[in-house]
Amino acid sequence: MLRHLILIVLLALAPGWAHSQKLKTATSEKPVLLFPVKQAGKWGYIDKAGKLAVALQFDSAGAFSEGLAAVRLGDKYGFIDPAGKYVIDPLLLYADVFSEGLAAVGVTGKDGSGNYCYINQAGKIVVSFKKVKPEDIGGAYRFNQGLARVNIQNKYRFIDKTGKFIGTQKYDWAGDFSDGLAPVKIKQAGYVVEKLSCGYINKAGKMVIKPQFDDGGPFVDGLARVKTGGKYGYINKIGKMAINPAFDDAQDFSQEMAGVKVEDKWGFISKGGQQVIEPQFIEVRPFSEDLAGIKAGEVWGYADKTGKIAVDTQFDEVFKFNNGLGMIKNDGDYGYINKNGESVWEATE
Repeated sequence: MLRHLILIVLLALAPGWAHSQKLKTATSEKPVLLFPVKQAGKWGYIDKAGKLAVALQFDSAGAFSEGLAAVRLGDKYGFIDPAGKYVIDPLLLYADVFSEGLAAVGVTGKDGSGNYCYINQAGKIVVSFKKVKPEDIGGAYRFNQGLARVNIQNKYRFIDKTGKFIGTQKYDWAGDFSDGLAPVKIKQAGYVVEKLSCGYINKAGKMVIKPQFDDGGPFVDGLARVKTGGKYGYINKIGKMAINPAFDDAQDFSQEMAGVKVEDKWGFISKGGQQVIEPQFIEVRPFSEDLAGIKAGEVWGYADKTGKIAVDTQFDEVFKFNNGLGMIKNDGDYGYINKNGESVWEATE
């Protein structure tokens, strides 16, 4: 059974699904300003003005990342360029987005079973784990800061871009690296009920902030969200509490603001811990392009960084703005609006 982002590959695998054309490295190029849309059961891509740029032809379509997008035809995946041309043919069992030049994909092994690997943008396999049985792989994840976490026999480890494991320690849970550190959880001895404690490791695999928290998020601009004593606060990179744990729930920082929950309402704080937007919303999304999704009553809209409503609450759900457009959801269908709240692509099937 294929699980998302699983990593394994047969050495004998000889992929015939990659085009021979040369590819530019897309990691340093400008972002592709195309957005996936669905109409009449098929997916394509629009430009920022809402004009169809890649015809509606796919059974699913993902966002462009590093110049390529994963699309599905039937039950097989491939990658297209911004012109809608296949760079990697739709013969894959699974495809994740490219991150730092690599993507996790699923391929069919010689025995017909699903096997997974990391490929580069030319479709070449660059990471494989020949010594790991497929049934032992519980998941693999995107590369961040040169390292990716993998789940093997329900334990997490980190690999580099050659597939080499970092350190020997295995963790009960792990998050991605950011700001040079990654949150990890290990079981604590002496408890009748299983207890996991969260700490942070560096890129060499050394525990630099000892496991002591009930939960922990990634570092963003030097601060990480942690839970201790039933409340959330934020620590700095030496593990000292920078914002005291006083919140019932909290989000990671984004654009120097973080959503925090006090009793049953959400607001936003600054990196200094000041309440910038008072708790007043049912739910919030992190800030992106100076707007944050906010829920009032049963509907969603967007607020600016002062807390003023920028787009009226009218949608079933909203998502972060990306390159000037925000994805919204109404009646199960997805559309896009601009920052003035004007529809660019209607949320209709």
